[in-house]
Amino acid sequence: YPYIKAGGNFIMSVLQESENGKLLLSLSSSPEIHDNTLQAWLSPNSNYDLALMRSHFRSLVRLSSILNLSEESDKWQRVLDKLEELHLDSDHVLLLSRDERLHESHRHLAHLMAIHPLRLLDYSCKKDKTIIDASISDLERLGTDAYCGYSFGWLAELYCVQKNGEKAAKTLEVFWKYFCSPNGFHLNGDYLDKGYSNYKYRPFTLEGNFCAVDALQEMLLYSENGKIILCPAVPKAWQNLSFRLRAENGVMVTTTIKNRKVESLHLSAEHDTSFTLEIPGEKSFGVHLNKGESRKLIPITH
Repeated sequence: YPYIKAGGNFIMSVLQESENGKLLLSLSSSPEIHDNTLQAWLSPNSNYDLALMRSHFRSLVRLSSILNLSEESDKWQRVLDKLEELHLDSDHVLLLSRDERLHESHRHLAHLMAIHPLRLLDYSCKKDKTIIDASISDLERLGTDAYCGYSFGWLAELYCVQKNGEKAAKTLEVFWKYFCSPNGFHLNGDYLDKGYSNYKYRPFTLEGNFCAVDALQEMLLYSENGKIILCPAVPKAWQNLSFRLRAENGVMVTTTIKNRKVESLHLSAEHDTSFTLEIPGEKSFGVHLNKGESRKLIPITH
């Protein structure tokens, strides 16, 4: 909390109140948009900057509330209330900024930060689902000509939010086959010239691999805001699975799935925690684990 509090105070120091009472940055952009020319300075606030600020102050409100710092929590909430809502076009697509839309394929999907990784939009909410579906559909319309390798990992993450396992798996397959060398190194470009991108170069970078692996984990396990969802975005072809992953608040989830049915599920907790558990083919139910507790659910019992 002290670290992000310092960040919050700095952001407050550079925000200016507009005539309509909203807080704006004096300069705003979105990563590598317009190839860093003068056009890259977008009308404040870009959706990229806005999503990051909304996420930051939302976290400050939550953490200061947990710490019973009511005055600080109220201060952060006032800032959050004065930030603009995310900029949308008339068809519910997330914009680059209030007056500019992405009109061509681009390697950075940063105007969609609110969908992933920040997850400011909730796919279970009808209004947010409309925005997420429209924005991803627009990406598909624009195509992947200007994508780098990491763009495919990011796109797979967006499909995970949609719980679209088929497209997530296909997108990751394209990444691993055509944007990575045989030794697994991410080469960023479509170096085999398979038609997935106009970039044919092969600079070695690391972030693409990290993003793709994270997308794979998101396909297998969603854990956020008091929810743990098992296999939220798994394609039909993945009939048999076994994995051990860490969920929110230090819950270790170990499971084996055969013929798309959960055969075993084991949970262990590093801290006292309560959450809602969703399992394929089962109704969701509440779980409480005490620190150090392990619980095996074979078969699934409520």
